[in-house]
Amino acid sequence: MNEIVFNIIFGALSLLFFLISRWMRMRWSGMGFTLGRFKIAITYNILLIIFHLTFSETGEILLIGKYDNSVMGWISLALVLLHGFSIPNEYDYKPWFRRKTGRKT
Repeated sequence: MNEIVFNIIFGALSLLFFLISRWMRMRWSGMGFTLGRFKIAITYNILLIIFHLTFSETGEILLIGKYDNSVMGWISLALVLLHGFSIPNEYDYKPWFRRKTGRKT
């Protein structure tokens, strides 16, 4: 497989799976939090963390084999951290641009 095509496919799929994880965090935090949803989200994120850790350490990809690319390894390492922080919680998650500052002028 061509290296450029692989990098594009790998990057697009990684981004897609990360956006699903972020959607779960935003949608299932706060009032939408249940134990079942939490277990689904934690299982999903742990599986992706294991995948990206394995790829960043050994260069092995399930069903494809060995692939050595340091840039994609660093991206996978960053995605390990991003998936680790994408777990829903009981508190309502609000992005920084939707928060009220509390200042009255």
